[in-house]
Amino acid sequence: MLDTYSDEEQIDRLKQWWQENGVSLLTSIVIALAAIFGWRSWQDNQQTNIDAASVAYQNLLESVASLENNADDIQIASAIFNAESLKKQNDQSAYAHFAAFFKARQAVLDEDYVTAEEELNWVLAHKPSSQLKAIAQLRLAKVLVAKGDSAAALALLVEGDDEVMNYTKAELKGDILLHDKDFLAAVEAFEQAQSLASTLQIQVSQTLELKLNYAKSFL
Repeated sequence: MLDTYSDEEQIDRLKQWWQENGVSLLTSIVIALAAIFGWRSWQDNQQTNIDAASVAYQNLLESVASLENNADDIQIASAIFNAESLKKQNDQSAYAHFAAFFKARQAVLDEDYVTAEEELNWVLAHKPSSQLKAIAQLRLAKVLVAKGDSAAALALLVEGDDEVMNYTKAELKGDILLHDKDFLAAVEAFEQAQSLASTLQIQVSQTLELKLNYAKSFL
């Protein structure tokens, strides 16, 4: 038999239920609303950061374009400032990584290999994509060779999942070994590059052939 209550009894039971559960119910509602609005706020903030980074990257591109025709020190300083600003705005975005690549390239042009190394290591430390990571490693290896640290450069040129990058790494490895007069190892690296080129159906450059034959001439 169903329980029946008068209006007064129902009100009393509702009051009792509210005393027992009202606070926890309100807390749950507040938490749910906070999560919803917090998520939306986070999304809005992320979009704002992306938009700001896009504008900053456009400013950097314009600064870099201005360097192509007899750039003066002020133009170079402006481009570097824009690159650094972009890095600070969103340090794990591809925009920031490209800004660091620019600063590294400019440092190499100035023969400031310490700064170039710092910028490329910055890229590697800030979660680049697998492709940008490989590019940073290749460029850093070249910088390390310029600094006279061939061993550290070779340590960077390990094979990864990207066969195209592995081809480029193998050729650069051969270049470094040839520079160090380790001719046998250079031949092996160049031949590995040739093998990868064949697998990828990439035409082997005449330069690679010349370097391989030159290294073989010392064996």
